[in-house]
Amino acid sequence: MAEVSAEEICGKRLEGIPIALIQQIKALKVFDEPSYIEAGRLYNLLKKIKDQFCVYFAPEKERAYEEHKRICDKEKTIIEPITERMGWLEAEMGGYIRRKKQKDVRNSGE
Repeated sequence: MAEVSAEEICGKRLEGIPIALIQQIKALKVFDEPSYIEAGRLYNLLKKIKDQFCVYFAPEKERAYEEHKRICDKEKTIIEPITERMGWLEAEMGGYIRRKKQKDVRNSGE
């Protein structure tokens, strides 16, 4: 029976997934008690395999999360002062426009 191993998928040997098992599941129809029991058995087997993959990838996902967090924190320390200065410039520019409009209104009334 040919197997697709977890090692082939993620570089570490976990429980192999026989191709025949995948084909069997694709063909399974639940229509009576024995097929219901078989479906439950296969479900539990797939859950076990899935859980193994989740455990395998958990440390890598945690490292990726920590790296992402570190990058975001670094980006924030760089961008925050820029954003503050942009806000200050917007306020200054808005103040200038208000003053200019007020001056224009005064000048048009003269």
